[in-house]
Amino acid sequence: MSFRSEPGGAVVSVTRTKSKSWSHHPGHEIGESIRFPSMEEKQVVREFAESLIRLVRDDSIESCDRIVNHLTRGPEADRWAHAVADLPAGDAVKLVIPDIVDQVLFHLLDAIDNGLMPLGWELQDGACVSLSQAGHGEMGGWLMSGKGGWLDRFSKQRYFDYLADLP
Repeated sequence: MSFRSEPGGAVVSVTRTKSKSWSHHPGHEIGESIRFPSMEEKQVVREFAESLIRLVRDDSIESCDRIVNHLTRGPEADRWAHAVADLPAGDAVKLVIPDIVDQVLFHLLDAIDNGLMPLGWELQDGACVSLSQAGHGEMGGWLMSGKGGWLDRFSKQRYFDYLADLP
């Protein structure tokens, strides 16, 4: 690999030719230059991540918690109340709520990362930035990356760190 600097971020030229023995980011070919995120792109992705985690993830978990704890009325609340009438089942539901929400977020981010859902983030000056370009196909990983990841940094709700026991 060789590194060179360009305005807007560092660039890595990938020169290894044995693609069968080398893992590289999907969508990038051997020999292709891969640009790392610039400081502006990192800020865009950080703002998107914080909004996604706080406004979508945390609010979804709080909403589900209200339903499981019988603090909400309506057909959905009635259905959940019937499903968790048994206390151990209610505990199980509370345990999996964050996991379900995180799976939904991961699949949303994976679709954005892979260009299947071309979404942009509007900056304060009104300009739009492509999230798939700014996130360099890594936002799904950043969500689930444990300590220092998006859940750790931005969430005020509980989550399970799947990476905590890894060396």
